[in-house]
Amino acid sequence: MPKAILIFGPTCAGKSTIGQILKKEFVIPYYSFGDLKRLEIDNNTKLGKNIAAKITLQEAIDPEQGMQLIMNRYQNEEYISICGYPISWPEMSNFQEIFTVTTIINLKASPRLIRRRYFRRGVCPKCKYPGTLGSTCPIHYIALVKRDDVTEEELKIRLKLYKNRIYPFFSDLSKSGVFNIIEYSAGKKQAGQIIAKIKDVIGEHNAKTKTNHTSH
Repeated sequence: MPKAILIFGPTCAGKSTIGQILKKEFVIPYYSFGDLKRLEIDNNTKLGKNIAAKITLQEAIDPEQGMQLIMNRYQNEEYISICGYPISWPEMSNFQEIFTVTTIINLKASPRLIRRRYFRRGVCPKCKYPGTLGSTCPIHYIALVKRDDVTEEELKIRLKLYKNRIYPFFSDLSKSGVFNIIEYSAGKKQAGQIIAKIKDVIGEHNAKTKTNHTSH
C-alpha cells in the first residue's frame, strides 16, 4: 500500500514550501488539494462544476469526490505528501483505504505572517502557476498577477475553516498516538530538522517493508 505524509496548517503557513522540500529531498510528489480543486474547476469538468457549487454554498465536498480528485492525478507513486485532505474522519477513512499515513506535519504561523503572505499570493495569468507577487512564472517567463481569490472575505473564510474544522481534526489525530507528528513554526529555519525526521520515518518504514517481504 502506498504511503502518505499529511501536511496541516493555516493558509500561508508554508505547506507548499514543505511539500516542495519533500519533493526535492526525497522525490516525494506533493499534492495540494486546493490546487486539485482549482484545476478541475478551471477545466470545467463535471466534478469541477460540482465542487464549484459546493464552494459557492460554503459546503464541504463529499469524501468520495475528494478521493476522486486525488486519484485523477495520482501516478501510482510509492510515497506522496498532501495538504488540504483529509480534514475529517470520513475523509480519513476513505483516504486510508488507499494510503498508509506514516507522518503528519503540523505548521504554525502568526496572524501577522499569514496576512503578509496571503496578500502577496500571485499566479501566472496563462498557466495558473502559483507563487508570490513580484516573481516570474518559470514556464512562460511572465510576471505573476494577483489571484482572484485573494480577498479579505476569502481570508476570513479560510481562517474560520482552519479554526473550526481542520485544527480540531489534527488535534484528534495527534492525540490518537498512532502517527508520527512533526511540529514546525513558519518563519523559523527548521527545514533541516524536518528533513532529518522524515528521513528516519522513511527509513523505518522501508526496513519494515523489507522485513515483511522476507518473512513471506
